Amino acid sequence: MDKDMNLKLFSLISSDDIPATKLQIKISGSLNAFTDDDVSFKRFSSLKEMFPSLGKALADSELIVIAVDPKIYVRTKTLLTKALSLDIEENPTVKKALGRAAEIPESQKLLQSQMPKGAVPFLTRDGVNSGFVISKGHQQIMYLPLDDVRLDTVLRNGVIPYLTSGETIAVREEAYAPKNATVKPSVPPKRQEAPAPEKAAQTPPALPESVGEVTSKTVNILRESGSRVAVNGNQNSEYVKSFGSVSPDFFEFFTFTPHVEDKGDFNVTDYTAQMAKSAKELASADFGACISDICNTDGCSYICIAVAGESSAIVRKLYREPDEKDESFIRDAAEELIELIGEKASGESSVGIEISGEAAAEPEAEKTPGKGKKVLVSILVIILALAVAAGTFFLVKYQRDKKAAEALANTAPETTSEETTVPPEISKDTVPLSVFMRNEAVNGIDKDDLARAAEDAANAASQGDNDATNANALPEYIVLNGVKTEAKKALAKIVAADVDDSYNSEAIKADAVAVYTYLKYRNTNFNVSGLNAAETVSDNILNAVSEVFGEYVIYNGQPAFTPTFKLSAGKTTSADVVFGNSFPYLKTVDSASDKNADGYKTEITLTSGELKELANKFDSSINLSGSAKDWVKVTKHDGAISTGVGYVETVNVGGKEISGYKFACELLENKIPSYCFAVSYTSSGDTFKITSYGSGFGVGMSLAGANKMAADGSTYAQILAKYYPGTNLS
Repeated sequence: MDKDMNLKLFSLISSDDIPATKLQIKISGSLNAFTDDDVSFKRFSSLKEMFPSLGKALADSELIVIAVDPKIYVRTKTLLTKALSLDIEENPTVKKALGRAAEIPESQKLLQSQMPKGAVPFLTRDGVNSGFVISKGHQQIMYLPLDDVRLDTVLRNGVIPYLTSGETIAVREEAYAPKNATVKPSVPPKRQEAPAPEKAAQTPPALPESVGEVTSKTVNILRESGSRVAVNGNQNSEYVKSFGSVSPDFFEFFTFTPHVEDKGDFNVTDYTAQMAKSAKELASADFGACISDICNTDGCSYICIAVAGESSAIVRKLYREPDEKDESFIRDAAEELIELIGEKASGESSVGIEISGEAAAEPEAEKTPGKGKKVLVSILVIILALAVAAGTFFLVKYQRDKKAAEALANTAPETTSEETTVPPEISKDTVPLSVFMRNEAVNGIDKDDLARAAEDAANAASQGDNDATNANALPEYIVLNGVKTEAKKALAKIVAADVDDSYNSEAIKADAVAVYTYLKYRNTNFNVSGLNAAETVSDNILNAVSEVFGEYVIYNGQPAFTPTFKLSAGKTTSADVVFGNSFPYLKTVDSASDKNADGYKTEITLTSGELKELANKFDSSINLSGSAKDWVKVTKHDGAISTGVGYVETVNVGGKEISGYKFACELLENKIPSYCFAVSYTSSGDTFKITSYGSGFGVGMSLAGANKMAADGSTYAQILAKYYPGTNLS
């Protein structure tokens, strides 16, 4: 496909509850290699709204890409094909793939399998929300899902191979790649011209023995860690590719992307790091790599090599020896890159100069011994939120959401002894896990309902989990608040923030299993930020965590949602009361021993003036006037304490009905610790008394109740079975 093709992108999004901006950026980044123009999405909320712009694009564009919200994906596909006068038929390839989606009704499979006649399908593993491309004359129209679970597969196996070779990669059951893996294209990707090389790369020369040793070592490291590497496909990458001749397994772990470049105001080191990052994102690999062209500055000739991980890149600048030939110089640099990949994958890379925030000036050459007696400089480039904060346009330039772009640009990089990752998803302030789970369940930050959770977990089973090839493989590490930490230790830190050393060992084990289950349920490759974590962990807690490490709670074969909290009101409550979402295993459970625990009952008193101030701060439209005794009325609760008191589902404040969660957590600003409460008014003092019972949202496992059960002889398995009825341990 020509580099200068005319490209238009449209997105159709019915709601704001999908990570649309992130997915749009992923598509834009994949297509950037095939056009000289900046590609960005025009966003629409309805097909009717999109048609005028689509009609204009059809008149003057070679490639039109339409990305659609999964909630309206099938319906929009049908309407769009009719509007474009395209014949539609059942695609046998998609139909076959849909055979793996047993949970989908046959009527839906029929709709999912329908494609425009003559279209090339871009398959997802289960066929659901498969994309396609259809040609009409000189024009091509792509239809892609804004589906967080399936988009990577569509881009990796469909879009990129199609644009580079005109073919797509079949998704075979036996060869389906994990989510973080890469797929070797069926033909070499088309290379784009590299920026101003001193001399075009020639056919790689014969390889010395050292290449075989370095390559084999790195391949073994990648095999052990389950990692895949994507190399930016500029001209000098051919030297890296040639190393595949000395290792039969080389292409199982290395793939080569189209050359993705940006012509921004980068210095060479930043530029090379950015191209490595681009390759990683383009191929959805674990690491990205790049070897630059030969550069000349102040009479020095050098090459930069870079390896990018999730959030950081290591860049090395290699200087040419006097009279050294281009081919030898590039080959040695390629060998250094292979070695650096191994170091990065094993976590053994040494760091020299750190730069972050504003771009640093080129450092003075630091002469150190190295291969071929070259001058070597090591530079760590901190790349937060998927781009360097200093000129970060590869991803940011496509970002149409101004606030999101500003948030990325203004994020202060953190420097630690270990790799850093993205900022907390919920808050810059860390919170206890119970609060984190409450926020997700109530606000829908990560999972909407049980069906989505089951779908995500099923996909995790097929797409890999924490650099492993199956969902049940134990993670070697957990990225906790931006720090890559040994998995058991990270889990123990989270548990130790919930319970202390006084808890019975079986209760600690129950909490450890619940925490681990929740991390699997979130399906974020064991990467979580925003959590409170203990600085130190006792041997008692660490030993308890170690004994149950890897065990998790399942419902219908999938990781369950396993919230925990400090103390119940004598009973737990149903998820639908507090969260608004129903889970079969999160129902009311007796926990009578909690009534005897410290902190069971809490009372606060507010004057009418204080309550009015809080209410106006919460929502200025709330009108608290007239008789104060009518200002606050609990309208619905579960009767956990009595017919008059329970976990509050809804409460009327000044004529406006809000959830009990919003009243306790937001309006009262967490002045009461529980959502099981009662409100009374005393006219003589013009005061409101709010009495709450327990501590926490009351859904799932009471830690106090678990500790009492353990003290009475119950095992962690029995504790979990009680608080999550209908579930099993895996």
